[in-house]
Amino acid sequence: MTVSSRAETVEHLLGTLWDGETRAVTSRAEIDVVGHRVVHGGPKYEEPVLLTPDVRAEIAKVSAFAPLHNRAELEGVEVIEKLLGPVPQVAVFDTGFHRRMPQAAAVYPGPYQWFESGIHRYGFHGINHQYCAARAAQLLRRDVNSLKLVSCHLGNGCSLAAIREGHSIDTTMGFTPLEGLMMGTRSGSIDPGILTYLMREGRPGPFFMSEPARVRAILGDAGWKDVAIEPVEMPLHLGGAATLDEAVEYSLQIGPAARAMADAPETLKPALADALREALAPFASARGVFVDGAAFVVGARAS
Repeated sequence: MTVSSRAETVEHLLGTLWDGETRAVTSRAEIDVVGHRVVHGGPKYEEPVLLTPDVRAEIAKVSAFAPLHNRAELEGVEVIEKLLGPVPQVAVFDTGFHRRMPQAAAVYPGPYQWFESGIHRYGFHGINHQYCAARAAQLLRRDVNSLKLVSCHLGNGCSLAAIREGHSIDTTMGFTPLEGLMMGTRSGSIDPGILTYLMREGRPGPFFMSEPARVRAILGDAGWKDVAIEPVEMPLHLGGAATLDEAVEYSLQIGPAARAMADAPETLKPALADALREALAPFASARGVFVDGAAFVVGARAS
C-alpha cells in the first residue's frame, strides 16, 4: 500500500483492529481505553497518566529531548482522538522507571546548575526494563525485590539498566536517548573532545551532517520553529548507510540518487532543501553531492 503520512499509516493499522481478516474486535465501539508509550516524560511525569490537554502540552515541551519520538507519539494521540472520539487515552513513560535512580547515577559531573535546570540522566526503555525485571523474577521463581539484575534492551536502540530490588539504579542512556551503547542510528557515547576538535578544525564531518538538530537549528533561524525532525535524518536512510560518507559512497555505486524524504509538508520543502544544501555544502564540490528540492532526492553524481 502507498501512504502519504504517518497519520494515514496509523489510521490504516488501527482500521485492521475492527475490519478485515485480522480484526480483533467487532467494532471500534468496543475499545474502552488506549495506551501510548511516550519516550520522554521530562521532569514531571513518572507514573502513567491520563492524556489531558495539559499533559499533552507538557509532553510537547520536552519533545526537544526526544524529537524522533515525542512528536510522533502526540500525532498518534491526535489520530486516536479523530478515530475514537472521547475514549480515554493514557501515556506510559519510558523515563518513568528510572526516575528513582540515586543522584550518584543521575547527576552529570558538570555545573550543579545543570541538574537544577533539569539536565540530568533520565534513562529510557524503562517500560521494557521494568517488564524484563518482573519476567526474570517469574522465570527464576524469585521475589523481584530479592534480585540484582542487569537488563539488556538490544534492538535498533540499545540500553542497559542495573536493577536492584525492582528499581532502576543506573542505566546507559542519559539526558537523551543518544548516550550509551552504539546503536543502529546513534553513535552512543563518544569523547566530546572529538566534536570540539572537529569544530575547531572547521570539519563538521558525517556526525554533524547526520544530526537532525543541525538542520533544525538552520530552520529555526529561518523562522520554522515546529518542523518535524524525522525527514531530515536523511543520511541514515540511504541504503542503510550509517554515515554521510557511506551514503555518498552508496549513491556513487548505484548511480541513481536515493530518496531522502517523501512526507515533508509542502510549505517546508523549500526551507528544508536550503537547509540540506547548506549542511551538505562541504561535500558538494569534492564528492558531487546534490539535493533536488523538488523531488527531495539526495545523491551523488558520477564523476
